[in-house]
Amino acid sequence: MSLVMPDTWAGIEGPMPPPIPGHRVHFIGVGGIGMSALAHVLCFHNYAVSGSDLVENRLTAQLARLGARIYLGHAASHVDAADLVVVSSAVRLDNVEYLRALERGLPIWHRARVLGALLAGHRAVVVAGTHGKTTTTSMLATLAHQAGMDPTLIIGGELPELGGNARVGKSNLIIAEGDESDGSLVELSATYALINSIDMDHLDYFHDLSEIEALFERFARGVHPSGEVWISADWEGCRRLAEKRPHPEVRLYGLHASAELTAEGVELLPGGSRFTLVEHGSPRCELQLSVPGMHNVHNALGAAGVARALGLSWPEIAAAWPPCRRGPPLRVRRAGRRRARPRRLRASSRGNPGHPARALRRYHRAQDRRFPAASLHPHPGAVRRIRSGLSRAGSSLPDGDLQRGRAADSGRNRRGAGGRGATPSLQRRVRARLAGSAGHPGRLLPAGRYRDYAGGGFGESHRAAALVDSAPAGGYGMSPRRRADVEPQKESRLFALALSLLRVAVSVAALAALGLIGLDGYRYLTTSERFAIKEVRVAGCDEARAAEVRRQARVEVGSNVWSVSASRMAERIRRIPWVKEAQVQKVLPARVHITVVERIPVARMEHPQQGWVGMDAAGILIPLRPAEVADLPVLEGLDQGVFRFGTRVGPECGEELLALLSRLHEEGPAARARFPLLSVESDGDVVFRELSFAGEIRLGREDLVRRWRLLSEKLPAMLALSPHYQYIDMRFPGQGIVARPQDYQPLRWLELARRTAPPGDRPAWRTEMAESGR
Repeated sequence: MSLVMPDTWAGIEGPMPPPIPGHRVHFIGVGGIGMSALAHVLCFHNYAVSGSDLVENRLTAQLARLGARIYLGHAASHVDAADLVVVSSAVRLDNVEYLRALERGLPIWHRARVLGALLAGHRAVVVAGTHGKTTTTSMLATLAHQAGMDPTLIIGGELPELGGNARVGKSNLIIAEGDESDGSLVELSATYALINSIDMDHLDYFHDLSEIEALFERFARGVHPSGEVWISADWEGCRRLAEKRPHPEVRLYGLHASAELTAEGVELLPGGSRFTLVEHGSPRCELQLSVPGMHNVHNALGAAGVARALGLSWPEIAAAWPPCRRGPPLRVRRAGRRRARPRRLRASSRGNPGHPARALRRYHRAQDRRFPAASLHPHPGAVRRIRSGLSRAGSSLPDGDLQRGRAADSGRNRRGAGGRGATPSLQRRVRARLAGSAGHPGRLLPAGRYRDYAGGGFGESHRAAALVDSAPAGGYGMSPRRRADVEPQKESRLFALALSLLRVAVSVAALAALGLIGLDGYRYLTTSERFAIKEVRVAGCDEARAAEVRRQARVEVGSNVWSVSASRMAERIRRIPWVKEAQVQKVLPARVHITVVERIPVARMEHPQQGWVGMDAAGILIPLRPAEVADLPVLEGLDQGVFRFGTRVGPECGEELLALLSRLHEEGPAARARFPLLSVESDGDVVFRELSFAGEIRLGREDLVRRWRLLSEKLPAMLALSPHYQYIDMRFPGQGIVARPQDYQPLRWLELARRTAPPGDRPAWRTEMAESGR
């Protein structure tokens, strides 16, 4: 389905409904940070939103409260009622919901296209870049909200001030975070754009840095001519982009000398920073951050520059800034306290290996003694990106740093990451190796009881890592319990060997005890009188055949119930020719129930040696009871070949004939008695004998059941005229019935032929008889 969207919608005072086809929208992977934000906005626009994911989280619970229908797990039926299906790059191509949407021909949109539809016709701000875009978007979103601009916000992280990752405002302003990881950034049409950084990243999608720069150039050229493009001057790739002038209004910000919006008098504080914002060499206002590091000063400059472009004055920005000082969670935050002091600082890599290095450097630079340890956690969806750039991250850390971390599983990890958790012995070796660095600045130590990753570096299964900073005299670092977890035990080799032998002996003794217990249990089950079979019950047949079933099953009263196999008994019973299906069930402690389904004969044949034998609807030869012989029609003309019960009769007995015999059997004893004989001719035609008709009734082998239905409709009328006919022939196609008169009245015969035979289907013998005047 194609959708034409106008460049601008004139006269818009508030948020317009997005130009998305249909009313019911289903998100595959709705629990993701980007997908949930889009679903949040659509819920407020009164779309019937549904979504599925493998796990529940805070975002899916929030969507459920907004009225969305959330499924746990993926199933094809989830998309049956959808008008549009939304996917992300993390959705696998073999996802059952994605395959069902393709099968039904439903429109399938990437999440970037949905975001582009939300931005269309609005005053849109898109924040992009390989680093820092979520923090910058959060700062700008909170700033606009506090300034009373009432924007719609779509962020790639949860912001505590906004209560989540999305918010729907009443104005025409939308602030959104753009994702460049899969090249879908070009789907977004912005009025204002901010490019925070361009670096080597997402090498699972891009080939080199030139492809990344080309993507951001295309994005910048798509910004509306009436807007502005703010580009960071601190990154070499960004400066190259600015030199190409992709937009009439390109503004530079940052700490580089070429920036027109910069910071002076930067003071790095233990918990943040303070600086003066300068535009074109003139001081504008003073800002203070509660997140540390020069890179956050850089992020704040970008947020302030775009806020100024949106129409806020510098005094308004300074007044609205205090609530914006804190970044989103899982960037840098305090995670614990000891003696009223922060004990550990948690920093997320957000998928780029350079982020942990910058986090470590900024705390060394700030001389922040309050944070003796820092846990580094890779972002759940970015394990492959960390692997691809691990060498660059390692070179940027201080000498001797050991890199360890942990990450949750995600769709991207499953497709690109490998490896498995390390063995306990490897974990002990890692702990012993790292314990020697305790108390030294710049060393990484285990900070949690997580599985180590066998391949080294970052991966799907990791241990958390801690950076131990130099502590003051007296120390307030790791607790004794934590220290005991990482320090090697002081024990002799002989003691360690004895301890290992003791563990082996205990394991062998435990296995031996389990083996003796199992042997005693086996003897009890196979020899106890409690499990001796007392009854073998057979259902589904008469007593005479039940005795045959018991003999064939080879089970006797008194034998042990555990010594007989139900599947083998059922297999032996199925060898009886008249048994169609058999089921054997052992009812503990001492009963065996056998249920059989008999083959129902639909016809009988006479064999020179065996006499009358039956045939069921599948063409299988079976023995007949004496009471069944007189009730079945006789079938002649079949080649029985080498006769053996349980085998199928010759090839002349096709599926059409078997279907006709089954239909005749279903009509009851009266119908079977009416047609006592059926004969299969050498050419495959079937000849019937009817009790009240002296002649024969012939049917062609093709469409035998359909011809039988036609015969049943016409037969009463034909039998009323039976003195005039020698036979009834229904071999010809169409609805005609050919009958040969017994008396020779040419006019009556010709009238019957014209009435019953279809045009163009009159045999030659008819013409000869008519011409002779007979």
